[in-house]
Amino acid sequence: MNAETGALEKMKIEAFADSKHKDLKHTYDVMFNPATYSQKYEVVYTEGQAKGSTGKSQKFGAIKPQDYSFDFVFDGTGVSGPPDKEKGGSKPKQINVAEEIQKFLRTTGIFGSPRLH
Repeated sequence: MNAETGALEKMKIEAFADSKHKDLKHTYDVMFNPATYSQKYEVVYTEGQAKGSTGKSQKFGAIKPQDYSFDFVFDGTGVSGPPDKEKGGSKPKQINVAEEIQKFLRTTGIFGSPRLH
């Protein structure tokens, strides 16, 4: 959802060359927004025993990086997708699923771009 207008938009994945997000290298627009997602975070505690106490108390140590999980659909049937501009834009363009997955993997840094942020 666009924060300024409130309009529903498709999910976009952006890959940057630096951790300050100044140098945009790749963008990937998903075909369908995921219906669900999951977020996992973990807090790490250190155990320490105070002098004179009988049990160990836990103290905050750190928060590990968060993990996100999305289920994406790649549709190559030609039933849905971006408009085919070569055919007047009235029908969806049939995509090559293998090529689309390679674009996704390059954008997310899984394949061929290990230094993306």
